Amino acid sequence: MKPSNRLLLPRFKVRLLLALLLTSAGSALAQPSLTRQPTNLSLSIGATATFRAYATTSNGPMTYQWRHQDTPLLNATNAMLTLSNIQLADAGVYLVAVSDASGTTNSAPALLDVDPTWTKITTDPIVKEYDIHWGDAAWADYNNDGALDVFLTTARASVGLSGFGPVALFRNDGAGHFTKMTTNEVGSLAAARTDTYVCCWGDYDNDGWLDLYISANSTIATGENRTELLYHNNGDGTFTKVTRGSPVNELGASFGGWLIDVNRDGFLDLVTLQVLAPDHGSVRYYRNNGSSNAWLCVQCVGTASPRSATGTKVRVKATIRGKSMWQLRVIDPGGFANAQNFTAHFGLGDATNVDVLRIEWTSGRVQELNNVPARQYLTVTEPAALSMPQPGELHIQCWQGMTYRIESSTNLLTWESRATVTSTNLSGGAGWTDSEIPGDTARFYRAVKQ
Repeated sequence: MKPSNRLLLPRFKVRLLLALLLTSAGSALAQPSLTRQPTNLSLSIGATATFRAYATTSNGPMTYQWRHQDTPLLNATNAMLTLSNIQLADAGVYLVAVSDASGTTNSAPALLDVDPTWTKITTDPIVKEYDIHWGDAAWADYNNDGALDVFLTTARASVGLSGFGPVALFRNDGAGHFTKMTTNEVGSLAAARTDTYVCCWGDYDNDGWLDLYISANSTIATGENRTELLYHNNGDGTFTKVTRGSPVNELGASFGGWLIDVNRDGFLDLVTLQVLAPDHGSVRYYRNNGSSNAWLCVQCVGTASPRSATGTKVRVKATIRGKSMWQLRVIDPGGFANAQNFTAHFGLGDATNVDVLRIEWTSGRVQELNNVPARQYLTVTEPAALSMPQPGELHIQCWQGMTYRIESSTNLLTWESRATVTSTNLSGGAGWTDSEIPGDTARFYRAVKQ
């Protein structure tokens, strides 16, 4: 017998109603689903921390509430949480509660680690008033106040780049704060051309004040050649653009430039590497013919510090034209396309000697020499780091291959040679044990570099 439609219709309605009820119940119970969880961060003091969390829901709208150490944060009600100028107190666990009409879902916790080793500087002019695409930074104490200043260049890597800023000279006030120099303060240097790669400092006339070389415009993208720039330091904080001679009048496009004493006569020569036709790949060498001004070149050899003395500060005090003044050089491998040698060169003007030569090694040791004659290349080796872990057991911290003579004394007046030791291990260091330790008599030891 054929079933009656009157029996099927109620059954269909029941099933449809049940399906609708189940769907409605499922929607009511569904809570926001996080598609991106906040991640752990490790930042320095002063930095900006940003946490992000993304969620979806079928029952919007959604709201967000960020929490720190389980405490709700005021006005932290967006998918992204930004904390500026973070401090140690901001460290800890962060999470966000995402809510909709159906309920609340908590994100996974994210840890903010605040490292006290560094402070990120965000307001100083050196990080706010300069726009660089590609360029160089040359650090030097151009005004002889004992603090490192910096000159910055900027260049385009292709024709399409625009908006790059001019070169900039920032003066260090000695407390780590920088001021961008203007033409009123330093002269035309502050308005020197843009789009240049390489720069370096050097006292080419040995008057005791650092001068500045800026490479020719290396516009590989446009194929344009220009001239090198050389600025003479006037000794009063200002610079004069040098306009005479081949170094500043021959067209070119250099990708490297060095003020370096090629022939070891105490006067810095100028060497540039050309990158555009017709001199592509050629080196231009301008030898400095010198003057009557004196000079001193110091080659530092580290023992506990890096052998090359990288990072070591070398200072000299001399009386130049009746004025006692300090100069500072830092042993620096150089910047972009501008590697330097490891010799500290000082111009001394009419001084016949250096009153004080002070070397501040990166190991923390400070070494001073007095009344050092001018016009010489002087090699200074870092004093040996001599220690005695046990009575009579001597250890010298040094580099592999270094040789020392160990001497002893009972009165610090007369010294007796006891042994000669050479460091042979890769990690450095040499040792010797005195088998004749006196009873109650004091014995002093020293290590003399061979």
